[in-house]
Amino acid sequence: MSSPKHKQLMPLRRPRAILVLFVSLAVGAAVISTSAPSPALVAGPELVVNGSFDDGTVGWRTNDARNSTLAVVSGDGAGPYASVTSSSTRTVVLNDRVNTVARTTAGTRYRVSASVRGSQPKVSGQLRVREVAGKDVTVHRSTFYLTDTGWTTVEVEFETVSDGGSLDLNVLAWKNAAGRALEIDDVSMMELFEPGTEPTPTPTPTATPTTSVPTPPAPTASPTRPAPTPSPSATPTPTSSPTTPTASPSPTAPPPPPTGVLSNGCRYSARGIPACGAYFGAAVGGNADPTAFERAVGGTLGVRRTYWSPTQVDGAVKTAAADLEAGRLPWISFKLPHSWAEMAQGAGDAWARDIAQRLDELDGPVWLAFHHEPEGDGPIAEWTRLQQRLAPVVRAEADNVAYTIVLTGWNQLHGAPEYALDALWPKGVKVDVAGFDVYNFYGSTKDGPVRLEPTDMKAYFKEFAAWSKATGVKWGLAETGFTDMASLDHPAWISETYDALVDAGGIAFTYFNSPLNSSSSWVITSAQKEGAFGAVLKRSPRLPAGG
Repeated sequence: MSSPKHKQLMPLRRPRAILVLFVSLAVGAAVISTSAPSPALVAGPELVVNGSFDDGTVGWRTNDARNSTLAVVSGDGAGPYASVTSSSTRTVVLNDRVNTVARTTAGTRYRVSASVRGSQPKVSGQLRVREVAGKDVTVHRSTFYLTDTGWTTVEVEFETVSDGGSLDLNVLAWKNAAGRALEIDDVSMMELFEPGTEPTPTPTPTATPTTSVPTPPAPTASPTRPAPTPSPSATPTPTSSPTTPTASPSPTAPPPPPTGVLSNGCRYSARGIPACGAYFGAAVGGNADPTAFERAVGGTLGVRRTYWSPTQVDGAVKTAAADLEAGRLPWISFKLPHSWAEMAQGAGDAWARDIAQRLDELDGPVWLAFHHEPEGDGPIAEWTRLQQRLAPVVRAEADNVAYTIVLTGWNQLHGAPEYALDALWPKGVKVDVAGFDVYNFYGSTKDGPVRLEPTDMKAYFKEFAAWSKATGVKWGLAETGFTDMASLDHPAWISETYDALVDAGGIAFTYFNSPLNSSSSWVITSAQKEGAFGAVLKRSPRLPAGG
């Protein structure tokens, strides 16, 4: 591939109007500040990758790949330009695939510009740079209204307000009619310097196939937790060797590029899939603050399960942001706002899309599930259809969100045929992770006498691993636990089970440390259990704190 040619440095292909606005909006604080142009400053090297679109769409994406189309068009006797259209009236966005500035320094000045036009007149939009630093987002923008179909150059000049943030570059059109194209060319961002202090020119940037850095909004609301159902009603102890399901493989694609390094030295993808090892963590109470439990066990959870009703999106996003800041992988479950049949027909698309878009703003990976443990809750074929519908919605909106499906595990291997993995698994869509809720029922009394036979976890893992190999879907324990009696009679159970999971290719082990809807003494309250849990926590991998 040849090096990108930046037509920002060449004569424009046709006369264009120029619209310049110098505005910054601090999200959350709702403070607007204005900046004057700085004609005496000198522009540094070009920072935008493929702002001329000579290399097609390399370096660019839309925010809604399901409903918007990004293409590069050549015509008018001139070079290429980007065209973003949608299938219905909606906001369309051209977004840099990797944030144009990876790390900000407060007080640095930038000049950003783009040439825009509409294929039809009366287009309202914005050239926007989102400065993201932790949970704070400052928006620098220039708004435009295109009365005709001629090219207009839009510019914004601003000064950064944060250290260690990033700059996310967008061009968008609001309420863009179906079929009307927002056309963009000559996208540029340059740092401005006092004369004599500008750096020595460096080669033009080229694209890399990494994912854009997610950026967080300011969430609100505190959570309350719907009761999970950690244990199936039937006995989980296998009575015979189960047959490995022959599920149809999910569509495969090249693995996502690694975006960071875990504490064990292994890399992880943008969606949080580790190259080796397994996250280790827990659900804590009713979405309770886990820090007291972490102090008791001597470390930060590697993964944290939380559970939400359909109206608790604000709380879920806020909690996920806090988990990422602490170095925990958020693994969150939502109940649904409509019936399975209605969700399968699209009634919940906007709700799910909003969740995905808000999680996409967070600074790190998130695992997401809708209606976990569906067995016995309704017609399972309808549940499968809703998963088939929502999985591509979520993955198109958020490149940092892994779409997960959480099942009991027992029903898939020993339950009714309709619950077998090859029967209920959604076909033709990509699912990133399968979670299974398998408990050690030794010492439990849910269905009568005390059970004295431990659950054979390795038998489960063997079947999950074979299915994972056949389908390409990663797997882990979304919930598990053992009783107080088991902790005394089998004190090494957590360590041995975690190691067996890793050996079988599992990528997550999440303990259900909550009394909610619990049929047995799963909660970690004794020194014996705390010590066993803490010993594994200390040697398991975690995300870097801060996402």
